[in-house]
Amino acid sequence: MAEVLQAIPGRTRDAVLLKARKEDLRRPTGRSGQGTLSRLLEDDPVAAYWMGFLMADGHFSANRMTVTIAAKDEGHIRKLAIWLGPAFRVRFQRGGSIVGLSCQEPAVVTLIRERFDLHSRKTYVPPMFLPYDDDRLLTAWLIGFVDGDGRISKQSGRRRGALASVVSHMAWMPLLRSVSTRLGVGTITTRSGGVGGHGTYAALTISAHSQLVRLKGFAKAERLPVLDRKWDRVDETFIPRTVGATSVTAMIEARVSSRDIIARSGSKPNTIYAAMRRHRNAGAVPVREGKVPESVAAMPPVPQPA
Repeated sequence: MAEVLQAIPGRTRDAVLLKARKEDLRRPTGRSGQGTLSRLLEDDPVAAYWMGFLMADGHFSANRMTVTIAAKDEGHIRKLAIWLGPAFRVRFQRGGSIVGLSCQEPAVVTLIRERFDLHSRKTYVPPMFLPYDDDRLLTAWLIGFVDGDGRISKQSGRRRGALASVVSHMAWMPLLRSVSTRLGVGTITTRSGGVGGHGTYAALTISAHSQLVRLKGFAKAERLPVLDRKWDRVDETFIPRTVGATSVTAMIEARVSSRDIIARSGSKPNTIYAAMRRHRNAGAVPVREGKVPESVAAMPPVPQPA
């Protein structure tokens, strides 16, 4: 304000503020100068990711977008603020336990609500559709939705396998089922309990390790600003037991030498020798040492644990 008063000599501070109000030169709430929510309307994987995150954790009223998350994820919401524009500010609330971002931009918020079929009470009145014809954008949206309203945890009884799940109000089931079916990811079920231990909820669960690895690989390729604390639980070097067994069996049936099977699979020699004996005792084609067939030689090496 001091700089403005110096630029307009002879005017008091109150006179400048009065003139600004008359000319509707007030600073937009939540932002100043640069940056706009219109980036959320772009057909871009990063924009789709943030829309998924905001549709899970944010709120779009008639003229304002607001999102608040736990303070431990402050860095994530700062990524959103930087992506939207340098004028967006992140603020701590409730004594620093949560952090939020808010922007009043009526014209753009109206366009976002119309394009994504959003309602003020979206928890109970979810959108009936998503405006993405490109599966890349829908995949990015799903990853953002998981980051906002889901969890990724270790599967019970598995040392390194992961499980992703999103639990929402039953009204979300048609949309979640549509996304799951179209992308071929996860399963849709109902769950009892939830918050407070009452009611029935719609759940999207992704338990197939290969699907989680595919989603994480997509996020890396598209440089999506994912929540690392969640996706770090998806171990890309982990090979489920069924996948590893299938690969070893295929090499045995292709008569790959035991030395090459051990080198390619990373399994212990005794494990491979036992598998070869079982294969031979089952009446399969006798195993013999020999040159690696071209079809097997083309197989990528089995990733090893870090």
